[in-house]
Amino acid sequence: MQRKYKFKLVTFIMLLALVSSMNLGAIFQGINSEPITATSLGKVLSSQEVGATTSNNSMNTMLKSVVPTSSTFNGVSLTQPSRPALNIKLPTEATNGTSFGYQQSISGLPNVAAGQISVIQGGSTIYNVSGVSDPNVQAALSFIASNASNSNDYVLFIGGNVTLSNSMANTGAAGTFSGLSGKVKSLTIVANTTDSLTSTPNVAATGSYTITTPTNNYFGAPTVFRNITVAATYDNFYAQGNSIAFMPGSNFTGSGISIYGGTAGTSNVTGDTNIYVASTGTGTMSFYGGNNAGGNISGSTHVSITNASGLGTVTGGNASGGIINGNTNVSVTGFTGNVGNIYGAGVGTSASPVTVNGNVYNNWNSSIAGASYNTRYYGGTANGTVKGTIYNTFKGLGSWNGQEGYDGGSDTGIVGQSGNSGDAIVNSVDTSQFTGTGQYDFAGAGGA
Repeated sequence: MQRKYKFKLVTFIMLLALVSSMNLGAIFQGINSEPITATSLGKVLSSQEVGATTSNNSMNTMLKSVVPTSSTFNGVSLTQPSRPALNIKLPTEATNGTSFGYQQSISGLPNVAAGQISVIQGGSTIYNVSGVSDPNVQAALSFIASNASNSNDYVLFIGGNVTLSNSMANTGAAGTFSGLSGKVKSLTIVANTTDSLTSTPNVAATGSYTITTPTNNYFGAPTVFRNITVAATYDNFYAQGNSIAFMPGSNFTGSGISIYGGTAGTSNVTGDTNIYVASTGTGTMSFYGGNNAGGNISGSTHVSITNASGLGTVTGGNASGGIINGNTNVSVTGFTGNVGNIYGAGVGTSASPVTVNGNVYNNWNSSIAGASYNTRYYGGTANGTVKGTIYNTFKGLGSWNGQEGYDGGSDTGIVGQSGNSGDAIVNSVDTSQFTGTGQYDFAGAGGA
């Protein structure tokens, strides 16, 4: 009797195990679709046909896959959303240094020799003095102021190393660079007897003499630097609304050099400013399209850099304060090394914010792979107001020097005007050709 109960218990356990592994839903579906056929207990407990070759219709129902096998797409295809064309506008370039200034080499002309200071006009030497000194530079400038025509281009040749002082003063007197205002069409400064027109950018031309400048240097006429080395640590150069160009062979040494298209103080500039850069040198140079410390500019500013190295601050506007009534234009298409600060419309401080009444046009598109952005890009200002639209184009070759950033607008300030329904900021950014491990965060508007 005891063995009989044990047999029943084992049979019951086997039934439970079999039931737990069965797809009861499929069985019920099979039952609903076919007549019920009596099956003996022995057949239930026997080995079942569960292979792929089973002919049992009910078992076939249990083995049916629920995975769809059709390759036909039954969804709805979406069309690409229409996007308006990006309303990007590029800067107006600064006047090229090949479009103003004396365009011929002075090599071989009389008195273009070591130890001489000469003035050249129209292919002829019209003034000469022996001995290279600041007083003799002043004498040459006095001759130009007294005898020149404002329809002619002139060359000042300096055939030796010299430290300038009084000749760079902002007195407007004869004997100073500032005293040439209205006297000449342009002045080209050369300190090299060979004066090649194909010199290499950013390095000293072979045979160039060195001009050491004072802290502040003022110009009164459109001025071109060509084939000259300038030692100018922490010196400032003020074009005062005159066009200024730095051509291949001009080599500025030292750090902290600043070039302003406008003035030093709160003096106003009537008209436009123009800075054209095709060579900087081994130093670090900053370029401001506007003024240093306030003062208004009635026109627009222009900064174009085609080849440079070691850039500090680059901006189309003022360093602090003042109003630019026109537009600011910055175009940088080639540089190597780091750039320290980028502000399209000007810098400014909380105490002296800058203002641009017009539009701001920026184009950073270096064709030189050695360009390195060691800064945060601001299309607008550090602190100020831009009443027009900021147009930013940022692309080309280069790299981020670390964890940097891009802001299409200003760090602190206002962009646009109340009631203006047009664009405030337009960004066209493509860093797909950048190399290196540096990174940047992107903000289409601004910082604060």
